[in-house]
Amino acid sequence: MRFQNSLIALITALALASTAQATIIAAPGAASASGTLPLSAETLASGTTGTGANPTLTLPASFNYGNSFQTTGTALPGDATLSFIDAYAFTVASAGGTITANSINFSTLLGISNLTARLYQANAGDVIPLNGQPASFGNANSYYTATITSTPVPGGYTTVVTAALDPVVLNAGTYVLEVRGLVSGQFGGSYSGNLSLLPQDILPASPVPLPAGLPLLGSAVAALAALRRRSRQAATAASALAGATVVGGLLACGTAGATNIALDSAIVTPGQLALSATLDANGTSGSGTNLDLPLPGSYVYGHSFASAGIALPADRSLSFIDAYAFTVVASGGSSISTSIAISGLQGISNLDTRLYQANIGDSIPVLGLPASYGSSQGYYAASNSYTPLGGFGTLTTSALDPIYLNAGTYVLEVRGLVSGSLGGSYSGALTLVPNSILPPPPPPVTVPEAGISSLMLAGGLMAWTRRRRPSAR
Repeated sequence: MRFQNSLIALITALALASTAQATIIAAPGAASASGTLPLSAETLASGTTGTGANPTLTLPASFNYGNSFQTTGTALPGDATLSFIDAYAFTVASAGGTITANSINFSTLLGISNLTARLYQANAGDVIPLNGQPASFGNANSYYTATITSTPVPGGYTTVVTAALDPVVLNAGTYVLEVRGLVSGQFGGSYSGNLSLLPQDILPASPVPLPAGLPLLGSAVAALAALRRRSRQAATAASALAGATVVGGLLACGTAGATNIALDSAIVTPGQLALSATLDANGTSGSGTNLDLPLPGSYVYGHSFASAGIALPADRSLSFIDAYAFTVVASGGSSISTSIAISGLQGISNLDTRLYQANIGDSIPVLGLPASYGSSQGYYAASNSYTPLGGFGTLTTSALDPIYLNAGTYVLEVRGLVSGSLGGSYSGALTLVPNSILPPPPPPVTVPEAGISSLMLAGGLMAWTRRRRPSAR
């Protein structure tokens, strides 16, 4: 009996110790409208840690967030399908919005499986994670669940996983965005995401069913618009040619204040990729930071904008070009960038991700504006896809096929037009592994050359065909 009582006392003490170490959601903190959403708490097999950070989001709000892991995760004691639960708490007035989380999985080397994203109602003082393990989801608090999609990237050994929440309407209060999954990559993995919120009073109305004849009318209008746009583009091209001297002058002014790629600035562990430079209508600014990235590694990046962008003088389709410079030994890898657009209120259009070869001292952007793409240095372009969210939201994904890189310096460039009247944000993840441990590239698809026997057979068939034809009279 004495042993049993001692055992019960020990278990109680451990439970109390565990509770004492749990992370509590803090009272609402400083107001913010854009930037990187702070991680409030993280639950691993070793327990829950964090500050309980709970910023007050000023609406409209557009944030990016993400996390990177260096090794395979140890499963949580209560659920072998998870190795982490990340919580981002925030307080907001009545609002509507959406979230996305994404991960790029590189074979079995880097990646996160069972990735999910959920949004919960909460209160200051709640213990994070709110509902413990997945078995108790929804028992105490209402939550909204994102839809998961997995998209194989051409090449055979890379998959993009995206968790996107249809637009939801929230009452004033505190919420927790939870991202959870199993770090299944041999060398770790990463995820990144976006949170976009608007005041309820400016939310678009819920979509309504279309009249039967409206799609046909819409097609006709779209066709007329395309013709008009084509004629405008032709006129614009002529105008651009006539004004080449003016544009050249603008570019010369921009170059004078350009940011140059620095020598290796630091050696970093997998985590946040530093923004080296930004080109906007005011010119290029930044430190030229050039990180020396250890391999294998998984890195997250992102940028938020609080208002609509001003188009670049030499390209009206862009309002920013963000550059992330890094130096790496021979490696292979992939990247993904995503952005959410809500009606015309928040979002980034013309989102584009590219990876460039570069050199120390090069001006950023490395290849100038889009007209000069590829004129001096090689680059790799990502392919884009668009996913509708709930009728008035759209998720844009820009994913780079797996590539093999020689040792050297590179620039990951993300560019686009901040087209939302209230701003927008993008987030992304870069995954790199040494060439020595890369899976072999898929064999190229080729048409076999015709051998001598094939040519002889073809000749015989042609001769037989001619003999079978009736002679002309």
